[in-house]
Amino acid sequence: MYQFDAHNSQKELLVDLLKPNGAFPASVFVTDSVSPGYGSAFVTYALQSLLAEPEHAHKLRLVRVSPVSSPTIAMLSSTIYRQLGQPPSGARADAARLVAGLTSAIQKGTRVQPGVKFVLLVENSERILDYWSPELLEVLLRLDEYCSCRGRLCVLMQSALPWSRFRTLSGRSTSLVPLTIDLPALQSHDLAVFFERHMPATLEGANLPRDAATRYFAGYWKVAHDTFASEVRDLEELRTLVLATWPIFCLPLRQNPALGFEGLLAQRGIFSDALARLASRKLTPQAWLDAFEEGPVSAGAHDVIGDSSRPRKKTRRCGVTSQPFDDSQPSKLGAYILICAFLASYNPVRLDTRYFQQTDEDVVKSKRGRGGRRGGKADDDAGESLDRPQLQGPKSFPLERLLAIFESILTSEEPDGLVDDRLKGDPERWRVLARSAAVMTQINCLVGSGRVAQTSGAGSLDGMQYRVNVSYAYVRALSTSHGFDLGERLWNWK
Repeated sequence: MYQFDAHNSQKELLVDLLKPNGAFPASVFVTDSVSPGYGSAFVTYALQSLLAEPEHAHKLRLVRVSPVSSPTIAMLSSTIYRQLGQPPSGARADAARLVAGLTSAIQKGTRVQPGVKFVLLVENSERILDYWSPELLEVLLRLDEYCSCRGRLCVLMQSALPWSRFRTLSGRSTSLVPLTIDLPALQSHDLAVFFERHMPATLEGANLPRDAATRYFAGYWKVAHDTFASEVRDLEELRTLVLATWPIFCLPLRQNPALGFEGLLAQRGIFSDALARLASRKLTPQAWLDAFEEGPVSAGAHDVIGDSSRPRKKTRRCGVTSQPFDDSQPSKLGAYILICAFLASYNPVRLDTRYFQQTDEDVVKSKRGRGGRRGGKADDDAGESLDRPQLQGPKSFPLERLLAIFESILTSEEPDGLVDDRLKGDPERWRVLARSAAVMTQINCLVGSGRVAQTSGAGSLDGMQYRVNVSYAYVRALSTSHGFDLGERLWNWK
Protein backbone atom coordinates (compact mmCIF):
# COMPACT_ATOMS: atom_id res chain seq x y z
CA MET A 1 0.00 0.00 0.00
CA TYR A 2 2.98 2.34 0.43
CA GLN A 3 5.18 3.96 -2.19
CA PHE A 4 8.85 4.60 -1.50
CA ASP A 5 9.89 6.98 -4.29
CA ALA A 6 10.67 9.72 -1.77
CA HIS A 7 13.03 7.39 0.15
CA ASN A 8 14.64 5.65 -2.79
CA SER A 9 18.17 6.58 -1.67
CA GLN A 10 17.59 5.06 1.79
CA LYS A 11 16.18 1.92 0.19
CA GLU A 12 19.18 1.54 -2.12
CA LEU A 13 21.55 2.04 0.83
CA LEU A 14 19.83 -0.68 2.88
CA VAL A 15 19.82 -3.10 -0.06
CA ASP A 16 23.51 -2.46 -0.78
CA LEU A 17 24.42 -3.11 2.86
CA LEU A 18 22.59 -6.46 2.89
CA LYS A 19 23.75 -7.86 -0.46
CA PRO A 20 25.31 -11.27 0.22
CA ASN A 21 28.27 -10.63 -2.10
CA GLY A 22 29.76 -8.17 0.40
CA ALA A 23 30.60 -8.11 4.10
CA PHE A 24 27.65 -7.41 6.38
CA PRO A 25 27.76 -4.63 8.99
CA ALA A 26 27.30 -5.84 12.56
CA SER A 27 24.01 -3.99 13.04
CA VAL A 28 21.75 -1.59 11.12
CA PHE A 29 19.10 0.59 12.74
CA VAL A 30 16.19 1.90 10.58
CA THR A 31 13.97 4.48 12.25
CA ASP A 32 10.87 6.41 11.23
CA SER A 33 9.68 8.36 14.23
CA VAL A 34 6.89 10.04 12.24
CA SER A 35 5.03 7.05 10.79
CA PRO A 36 5.94 3.67 12.37
CA GLY A 37 3.77 1.67 9.97
CA TYR A 38 5.57 3.23 7.02
CA GLY A 39 8.97 2.38 8.52
CA SER A 40 8.01 -1.26 9.00
CA ALA A 41 6.68 -1.49 5.44
CA PHE A 42 9.85 0.17 4.14
CA VAL A 43 12.10 -2.48 5.72
CA THR A 44 9.86 -5.31 4.50
CA TYR A 45 9.82 -3.88 0.97
CA ALA A 46 13.62 -3.53 0.87
CA LEU A 47 14.14 -7.12 2.05
CA GLN A 48 11.57 -8.50 -0.38
CA SER A 49 13.19 -6.67 -3.30
CA LEU A 50 16.55 -8.11 -2.24
CA LEU A 51 15.23 -11.67 -1.91
CA ALA A 52 13.43 -11.37 -5.26
CA GLU A 53 16.77 -11.28 -7.10
CA PRO A 54 17.73 -14.86 -8.08
CA GLU A 55 21.44 -14.39 -7.37
CA HIS A 56 20.68 -13.34 -3.77
CA ALA A 57 17.67 -15.47 -2.81
CA HIS A 58 19.63 -18.66 -2.05
CA LYS A 59 22.46 -16.84 -0.24
CA LEU A 60 20.38 -14.97 2.32
CA ARG A 61 18.49 -16.33 5.35
CA LEU A 62 16.03 -14.01 7.09
CA VAL A 63 14.92 -14.48 10.72
CA ARG A 64 12.14 -12.25 12.13
CA VAL A 65 11.71 -11.61 15.86
CA SER A 66 9.94 -9.00 17.96
CA PRO A 67 10.08 -8.18 21.68
CA VAL A 68 6.28 -7.87 21.65
CA SER A 69 5.63 -11.41 20.40
CA SER A 70 8.70 -12.90 22.17
CA PRO A 71 8.91 -11.03 25.49
CA THR A 72 11.09 -13.60 27.28
CA ILE A 73 14.49 -15.03 26.41
CA ALA A 74 12.94 -18.52 26.19
CA MET A 75 10.36 -17.43 23.61
CA LEU A 76 13.01 -15.48 21.69
CA SER A 77 15.28 -18.54 21.52
CA SER A 78 12.39 -20.77 20.43
CA THR A 79 11.41 -18.33 17.66
CA ILE A 80 14.95 -18.12 16.29
CA TYR A 81 15.55 -21.89 16.46
CA ARG A 82 12.24 -22.64 14.73
CA GLN A 83 12.99 -20.35 11.78
CA LEU A 84 16.51 -21.76 11.40
CA GLY A 85 15.36 -25.38 11.67
CA GLN A 86 17.29 -25.90 14.89
CA PRO A 87 15.73 -28.17 17.57
CA PRO A 88 14.91 -26.22 20.75
CA SER A 89 17.19 -26.71 23.71
CA GLY A 90 15.70 -28.24 26.84
CA ALA A 91 18.04 -26.30 29.11
CA ARG A 92 17.06 -23.07 30.82
CA ALA A 93 17.31 -20.26 28.28
CA ASP A 94 19.67 -17.34 28.82
CA ALA A 95 21.77 -15.05 26.63
CA ALA A 96 24.79 -17.39 26.63
CA ARG A 97 22.75 -20.42 25.49
CA LEU A 98 21.00 -18.26 22.89
CA VAL A 99 24.37 -17.29 21.40
CA ALA A 100 25.59 -20.90 21.52
CA GLY A 101 22.47 -22.20 19.78
CA LEU A 102 22.59 -19.48 17.14
CA THR A 103 26.28 -20.17 16.49
CA SER A 104 25.52 -23.86 15.99
CA ALA A 105 22.64 -23.08 13.59
CA ILE A 106 24.80 -20.68 11.55
CA GLN A 107 27.64 -23.19 11.28
CA LYS A 108 25.20 -25.90 10.22
CA GLY A 109 23.62 -23.63 7.61
CA THR A 110 27.06 -22.65 6.28
CA ARG A 111 28.02 -26.30 5.83
CA VAL A 112 24.81 -27.03 3.94
CA GLN A 113 24.96 -23.84 1.85
CA PRO A 114 28.48 -22.41 1.60
CA GLY A 115 28.46 -18.63 1.46
CA VAL A 116 25.00 -18.20 2.99
CA LYS A 117 24.52 -15.14 5.20
CA PHE A 118 21.99 -14.34 7.90
CA VAL A 119 19.85 -11.29 8.74
CA LEU A 120 18.17 -11.12 12.15
CA LEU A 121 15.30 -8.62 11.78
CA VAL A 122 14.14 -7.20 15.13
CA GLU A 123 10.78 -5.52 14.56
CA ASN A 124 9.25 -3.08 17.07
CA SER A 125 12.72 -2.42 18.43
CA GLU A 126 11.47 0.57 20.43
CA ARG A 127 9.97 -2.00 22.85
CA ILE A 128 13.27 -3.83 23.47
CA LEU A 129 13.95 -2.16 26.81
CA ASP A 130 10.32 -2.72 27.87
CA TYR A 131 10.62 -6.51 27.61
CA TRP A 132 14.26 -7.50 27.28
CA SER A 133 17.13 -6.77 29.62
CA PRO A 134 19.70 -4.08 28.71
CA GLU A 135 22.35 -6.82 28.54
CA LEU A 136 20.45 -8.53 25.71
CA LEU A 137 20.51 -5.32 23.66
CA GLU A 138 24.28 -5.22 24.12
CA VAL A 139 24.48 -8.85 22.96
CA LEU A 140 22.47 -8.06 19.82
CA LEU A 141 24.86 -5.28 18.84
CA ARG A 142 27.83 -7.67 19.20
CA LEU A 143 26.08 -10.81 17.99
CA ASP A 144 28.33 -11.34 14.96
CA GLU A 145 31.38 -11.17 17.23
CA TYR A 146 29.94 -13.55 19.82
CA CYS A 147 28.90 -16.03 17.11
CA SER A 148 32.33 -15.81 15.41
CA CYS A 149 30.81 -14.89 12.06
CA ARG A 150 31.87 -11.33 11.33
CA GLY A 151 30.54 -10.13 8.00
CA ARG A 152 28.06 -13.04 7.75
CA LEU A 153 25.46 -11.99 10.33
CA CYS A 154 23.65 -8.65 10.55
CA VAL A 155 21.13 -7.56 13.18
CA LEU A 156 18.61 -5.27 11.46
CA MET A 157 16.47 -3.27 13.89
CA GLN A 158 13.34 -1.36 12.84
CA SER A 159 12.09 1.19 15.34
CA ALA A 160 9.72 4.10 15.77
CA LEU A 161 12.12 5.59 18.33
CA PRO A 162 15.39 7.30 17.34
CA TRP A 163 18.56 5.61 18.54
CA SER A 164 19.44 8.66 20.64
CA ARG A 165 16.44 7.83 22.87
CA PHE A 166 17.59 4.29 23.63
CA ARG A 167 18.53 4.43 27.30
CA THR A 168 18.33 1.95 30.14
CA LEU A 169 16.33 2.71 33.28
CA SER A 170 19.52 4.00 34.88
CA GLY A 171 20.10 6.35 31.95
CA ARG A 172 23.06 4.50 30.44
CA SER A 173 23.48 3.99 26.71
CA THR A 174 25.10 1.06 24.91
CA SER A 175 28.82 0.81 24.22
CA LEU A 176 28.24 0.34 20.47
CA VAL A 177 26.19 2.41 18.04
CA PRO A 178 24.62 0.69 15.01
CA LEU A 179 24.67 2.05 11.49
CA THR A 180 21.57 4.28 11.43
CA ILE A 181 19.23 4.94 8.49
CA ASP A 182 16.72 7.69 9.23
CA LEU A 183 13.56 8.06 7.13
CA PRO A 184 12.60 11.75 7.01
CA ALA A 185 8.96 12.77 6.96
CA LEU A 186 7.24 12.87 3.57
CA GLN A 187 6.73 16.34 2.18
CA SER A 188 3.43 17.69 0.89
CA HIS A 189 4.20 16.87 -2.77
CA ASP A 190 5.25 13.30 -1.92
CA LEU A 191 2.08 12.78 0.09
CA ALA A 192 -0.07 14.08 -2.76
CA VAL A 193 1.62 11.65 -5.16
CA PHE A 194 1.05 8.83 -2.69
CA PHE A 195 -2.68 9.48 -2.33
CA GLU A 196 -3.27 10.18 -6.02
CA ARG A 197 -1.22 7.44 -7.71
CA HIS A 198 -1.06 4.64 -5.19
CA MET A 199 -4.57 4.78 -3.80
CA PRO A 200 -7.02 4.61 -6.71
CA ALA A 201 -9.89 4.41 -4.22
CA THR A 202 -9.08 7.96 -3.16
CA LEU A 203 -10.06 9.41 -6.53
CA GLU A 204 -12.76 6.85 -7.25
CA GLY A 205 -14.42 7.61 -3.91
CA ALA A 206 -15.45 11.03 -5.20
CA ASN A 207 -17.47 9.35 -7.98
CA LEU A 208 -16.22 11.88 -10.55
CA PRO A 209 -14.58 11.53 -13.98
CA ARG A 210 -10.91 10.67 -13.63
CA ASP A 211 -9.60 13.91 -15.15
CA ALA A 212 -11.91 16.06 -13.04
CA ALA A 213 -11.04 14.15 -9.87
CA THR A 214 -7.30 14.54 -10.54
CA ARG A 215 -7.69 18.27 -11.19
CA TYR A 216 -9.76 18.94 -8.08
CA PHE A 217 -7.64 16.70 -5.84
CA ALA A 218 -4.61 18.98 -6.24
CA GLY A 219 -6.57 21.92 -4.85
CA TYR A 220 -8.21 19.76 -2.19
CA TRP A 221 -4.84 18.53 -0.96
CA LYS A 222 -3.46 22.05 -0.54
CA VAL A 223 -6.32 22.91 1.81
CA ALA A 224 -6.31 19.53 3.56
CA HIS A 225 -2.54 19.48 4.10
CA ASP A 226 -2.54 22.97 5.60
CA THR A 227 -5.19 21.81 8.09
CA PHE A 228 -3.91 18.33 8.90
CA ALA A 229 -0.12 18.76 8.77
CA SER A 230 0.22 20.58 12.09
CA GLU A 231 -1.86 17.98 13.97
CA VAL A 232 -1.39 14.64 12.18
CA ARG A 233 1.83 13.34 10.63
CA ASP A 234 1.40 9.57 10.69
CA LEU A 235 0.71 8.25 7.20
CA GLU A 236 -2.02 5.85 8.33
CA GLU A 237 -3.80 8.64 10.18
CA LEU A 238 -3.61 10.88 7.12
CA ARG A 239 -4.89 8.06 4.94
CA THR A 240 -7.96 7.67 7.17
CA LEU A 241 -8.66 11.41 7.13
CA VAL A 242 -8.28 11.67 3.35
CA LEU A 243 -10.52 8.67 2.61
CA ALA A 244 -13.20 10.17 4.87
CA THR A 245 -13.08 13.86 3.89
CA TRP A 246 -12.43 13.70 0.12
CA PRO A 247 -15.85 12.20 -0.84
CA ILE A 248 -17.66 14.68 1.42
CA PHE A 249 -15.60 17.54 -0.01
CA CYS A 250 -16.73 16.65 -3.55
CA LEU A 251 -20.39 16.09 -2.67
CA PRO A 252 -21.57 19.55 -3.91
CA LEU A 253 -19.72 18.99 -7.20
CA ARG A 254 -21.67 15.79 -7.84
CA GLN A 255 -24.92 17.60 -7.21
CA ASN A 256 -23.93 20.58 -9.39
CA PRO A 257 -21.31 19.69 -12.05
CA ALA A 258 -21.04 23.36 -13.09
CA LEU A 259 -19.72 24.29 -9.65
CA GLY A 260 -16.05 25.33 -9.70
CA PHE A 261 -13.37 24.66 -7.13
CA GLU A 262 -14.06 27.97 -5.42
CA GLY A 263 -17.54 26.69 -4.62
CA LEU A 264 -16.05 23.64 -2.94
CA LEU A 265 -14.08 25.77 -0.48
CA ALA A 266 -17.26 26.21 1.53
CA GLN A 267 -16.65 22.61 2.64
CA ARG A 268 -13.47 23.52 4.52
CA GLY A 269 -15.27 23.05 7.83
CA ILE A 270 -15.18 19.28 7.38
CA PHE A 271 -11.39 19.29 7.95
CA SER A 272 -11.57 20.83 11.42
CA ASP A 273 -14.52 18.58 12.25
CA ALA A 274 -12.53 15.52 11.16
CA LEU A 275 -9.63 16.59 13.39
CA ALA A 276 -11.95 17.15 16.35
CA ARG A 277 -13.94 13.92 16.16
CA LEU A 278 -12.25 11.50 13.75
CA ALA A 279 -8.55 11.96 14.53
CA SER A 280 -9.30 11.97 18.27
CA ARG A 281 -11.12 8.60 17.97
CA LYS A 282 -14.41 9.99 19.24
CA LEU A 283 -16.05 8.47 16.17
CA THR A 284 -15.14 5.66 13.83
CA PRO A 285 -14.61 6.68 10.18
CA GLN A 286 -17.90 5.08 9.11
CA ALA A 287 -19.80 6.68 11.99
CA TRP A 288 -18.32 10.05 11.06
CA LEU A 289 -19.55 9.63 7.47
CA ASP A 290 -22.98 8.56 8.75
CA ALA A 291 -23.13 11.74 10.83
CA PHE A 292 -23.45 13.84 7.65
CA GLU A 293 -26.94 12.44 7.05
CA GLU A 294 -28.22 14.95 9.62
CA GLY A 295 -25.29 17.38 9.81
CA PRO A 296 -21.70 17.06 10.99
CA VAL A 297 -22.42 18.17 14.56
CA SER A 298 -25.92 17.19 15.65
CA ALA A 299 -25.91 13.68 14.23
CA GLY A 300 -22.49 12.92 15.66
CA ALA A 301 -23.82 13.14 19.20
CA HIS A 302 -25.86 9.98 18.64
CA ASP A 303 -22.75 8.06 17.63
CA VAL A 304 -20.69 9.33 20.57
CA ILE A 305 -23.21 8.21 23.20
CA GLY A 306 -24.04 4.99 21.36
CA ASP A 307 -27.75 5.74 20.89
CA SER A 308 -29.17 2.58 19.34
CA SER A 309 -32.76 3.85 19.39
CA ARG A 310 -32.19 6.10 16.36
CA PRO A 311 -32.84 4.05 13.20
CA ARG A 312 -29.94 4.00 10.80
CA LYS A 313 -30.54 4.23 7.10
CA LYS A 314 -28.50 2.25 4.65
CA THR A 315 -27.80 4.81 1.95
CA ARG A 316 -25.09 5.43 -0.57
CA ARG A 317 -23.33 8.76 -0.71
CA CYS A 318 -20.17 9.67 -2.59
CA GLY A 319 -19.41 6.04 -3.37
CA VAL A 320 -19.45 5.06 0.34
CA THR A 321 -22.05 2.66 1.75
CA SER A 322 -23.27 3.62 5.22
CA GLN A 323 -23.38 0.65 7.59
CA PRO A 324 -24.55 0.46 11.21
CA PHE A 325 -22.13 -0.10 14.05
CA ASP A 326 -20.44 -3.48 14.18
CA ASP A 327 -22.54 -5.61 16.53
CA SER A 328 -20.10 -8.52 16.62
CA GLN A 329 -18.93 -9.70 20.01
CA PRO A 330 -15.44 -8.62 21.12
CA SER A 331 -12.67 -11.17 21.48
CA LYS A 332 -12.06 -12.85 24.82
CA LEU A 333 -9.29 -10.40 25.64
CA GLY A 334 -11.48 -7.48 24.57
CA ALA A 335 -14.38 -8.85 26.63
CA TYR A 336 -12.31 -8.91 29.83
CA ILE A 337 -11.04 -5.39 29.14
CA LEU A 338 -14.62 -4.17 28.59
CA ILE A 339 -15.75 -5.79 31.87
CA CYS A 340 -12.87 -4.09 33.70
CA ALA A 341 -13.80 -0.77 32.08
CA PHE A 342 -17.38 -1.18 33.36
CA LEU A 343 -16.10 -1.87 36.88
CA ALA A 344 -13.75 1.12 36.72
CA SER A 345 -16.61 3.39 35.60
CA TYR A 346 -19.10 2.36 38.29
CA ASN A 347 -16.99 1.28 41.29
CA PRO A 348 -15.66 4.06 43.56
CA VAL A 349 -11.89 4.42 43.51
CA ARG A 350 -11.67 4.03 47.29
CA LEU A 351 -13.04 0.47 47.02
CA ASP A 352 -10.44 -0.82 44.57
CA THR A 353 -8.42 -2.26 47.46
CA ARG A 354 -11.47 -4.19 48.70
CA TYR A 355 -12.39 -5.72 45.36
CA PHE A 356 -9.14 -6.02 43.46
CA GLN A 357 -6.33 -6.45 45.99
CA GLN A 358 -7.71 -9.30 48.09
CA THR A 359 -8.42 -12.96 47.53
CA ASP A 360 -11.72 -14.09 46.11
CA GLU A 361 -12.81 -15.34 49.56
CA ASP A 362 -12.19 -11.92 51.09
CA VAL A 363 -14.07 -10.24 48.27
CA VAL A 364 -17.14 -12.43 48.83
CA LYS A 365 -17.04 -11.85 52.59
CA SER A 366 -16.72 -8.10 52.22
CA LYS A 367 -19.57 -8.05 49.71
CA ARG A 368 -21.86 -10.04 52.01
CA GLY A 369 -21.05 -7.85 54.97
CA ARG A 370 -21.07 -4.48 53.28
CA GLY A 371 -24.63 -3.72 54.41
CA GLY A 372 -23.47 -2.79 57.90
CA ARG A 373 -20.50 -1.73 59.98
CA ARG A 374 -19.43 -2.28 63.55
CA GLY A 375 -22.24 -1.50 65.90
CA GLY A 376 -24.89 -2.47 63.35
CA LYS A 377 -25.04 0.90 61.56
CA ALA A 378 -25.89 0.76 57.90
CA ASP A 379 -23.25 1.61 55.32
CA ASP A 380 -23.69 5.24 54.38
CA ASP A 381 -22.92 4.45 50.75
CA ALA A 382 -25.32 1.51 50.35
CA GLY A 383 -29.09 1.21 50.34
CA GLU A 384 -31.40 3.50 48.41
CA SER A 385 -29.09 6.52 48.36
CA LEU A 386 -29.40 8.73 45.30
CA ASP A 387 -25.60 8.95 45.23
CA ARG A 388 -25.27 5.40 43.97
CA PRO A 389 -23.08 5.16 40.84
CA GLN A 390 -25.86 3.20 39.16
CA LEU A 391 -28.03 6.33 39.22
CA GLN A 392 -25.25 8.80 38.44
CA GLY A 393 -24.03 7.03 35.32
CA PRO A 394 -20.52 5.96 34.30
CA LYS A 395 -17.55 8.05 35.41
CA SER A 396 -14.23 8.56 33.67
CA PHE A 397 -11.18 6.61 34.79
CA PRO A 398 -7.46 6.79 33.91
CA LEU A 399 -5.76 4.17 31.79
CA GLU A 400 -3.47 3.04 34.62
CA ARG A 401 -6.46 2.21 36.83
CA LEU A 402 -8.01 0.12 34.06
CA LEU A 403 -4.77 -1.82 33.56
CA ALA A 404 -4.39 -2.40 37.31
CA ILE A 405 -7.95 -3.78 37.59
CA PHE A 406 -7.38 -5.88 34.49
CA GLU A 407 -4.19 -7.40 35.90
CA SER A 408 -5.85 -8.11 39.26
CA ILE A 409 -8.80 -9.89 37.65
CA LEU A 410 -6.55 -11.94 35.38
CA THR A 411 -4.43 -12.98 38.37
CA SER A 412 -7.46 -14.14 40.37
CA GLU A 413 -9.53 -15.64 37.53
CA GLU A 414 -6.69 -17.06 35.37
CA PRO A 415 -8.80 -17.39 32.20
CA ASP A 416 -7.70 -19.86 29.56
CA GLY A 417 -6.61 -18.94 26.06
CA LEU A 418 -5.11 -15.50 26.76
CA VAL A 419 -1.43 -16.43 27.10
CA ASP A 420 0.86 -18.97 25.49
CA ASP A 421 0.73 -22.44 27.06
CA ARG A 422 4.47 -22.28 27.67
CA LEU A 423 3.95 -19.37 30.09
CA LYS A 424 1.33 -21.07 32.27
CA GLY A 425 3.81 -21.53 35.11
CA ASP A 426 5.28 -18.04 34.87
CA PRO A 427 4.04 -15.88 37.79
CA GLU A 428 4.69 -12.72 35.76
CA ARG A 429 2.57 -13.75 32.76
CA TRP A 430 -0.46 -11.65 33.71
CA ARG A 431 1.62 -8.55 34.40
CA VAL A 432 3.31 -8.91 31.01
CA LEU A 433 -0.04 -9.38 29.26
CA ALA A 434 -1.67 -6.42 31.04
CA ARG A 435 1.09 -4.10 29.79
CA SER A 436 1.37 -5.58 26.30
CA ALA A 437 0.64 -3.96 22.95
CA ALA A 438 -2.22 -6.44 22.42
CA VAL A 439 -4.14 -4.88 25.32
CA MET A 440 -3.67 -1.35 23.96
CA THR A 441 -4.83 -2.56 20.54
CA GLN A 442 -7.99 -4.02 22.08
CA ILE A 443 -8.65 -0.77 23.97
CA ASN A 444 -8.38 1.17 20.70
CA CYS A 445 -10.76 -1.32 19.06
CA LEU A 446 -13.28 -0.84 21.88
CA VAL A 447 -12.99 2.93 21.47
CA GLY A 448 -13.38 2.63 17.71
CA SER A 449 -16.48 0.45 18.04
CA GLY A 450 -18.09 2.87 20.50
CA ARG A 451 -18.15 0.47 23.47
CA VAL A 452 -15.64 2.64 25.35
CA ALA A 453 -15.39 6.42 24.98
CA GLN A 454 -12.15 8.37 25.28
CA THR A 455 -12.84 11.45 27.38
CA SER A 456 -9.37 13.02 27.37
CA GLY A 457 -7.85 14.99 24.53
CA ALA A 458 -5.05 13.63 22.38
CA GLY A 459 -2.57 16.08 23.94
CA SER A 460 -3.65 15.63 27.56
CA LEU A 461 -0.77 15.81 30.05
CA ASP A 462 -2.71 14.00 32.78
CA GLY A 463 -2.84 10.66 30.96
CA MET A 464 -5.55 8.99 28.93
CA GLN A 465 -9.08 9.00 30.39
CA TYR A 466 -11.87 6.64 29.32
CA ARG A 467 -15.52 5.92 30.16
CA VAL A 468 -17.54 2.79 29.47
CA ASN A 469 -20.30 3.20 26.90
CA VAL A 470 -22.38 0.02 27.22
CA SER A 471 -25.27 -0.98 29.47
CA TYR A 472 -25.27 -3.21 32.53
CA ALA A 473 -27.34 -5.84 30.69
CA TYR A 474 -24.75 -6.03 27.92
CA VAL A 475 -21.82 -6.46 30.33
CA ARG A 476 -23.73 -8.98 32.45
CA ALA A 477 -24.45 -11.12 29.38
CA LEU A 478 -20.81 -10.80 28.31
CA SER A 479 -19.61 -11.81 31.79
CA THR A 480 -21.92 -14.82 31.88
CA SER A 481 -20.72 -16.04 28.48
CA HIS A 482 -17.11 -15.99 29.74
CA GLY A 483 -17.83 -17.49 33.16
CA PHE A 484 -17.10 -14.30 35.12
CA ASP A 485 -19.18 -13.39 38.19
CA LEU A 486 -19.82 -9.68 37.72
CA GLY A 487 -21.76 -9.35 40.98
CA GLU A 488 -18.74 -10.23 43.11
CA ARG A 489 -16.80 -7.21 41.82
CA LEU A 490 -19.57 -4.65 41.25
CA TRP A 491 -20.45 -2.37 44.15
CA ASN A 492 -23.99 -1.51 45.28
CA TRP A 493 -25.89 -2.43 42.12
CA LYS A 494 -29.61 -3.20 42.34
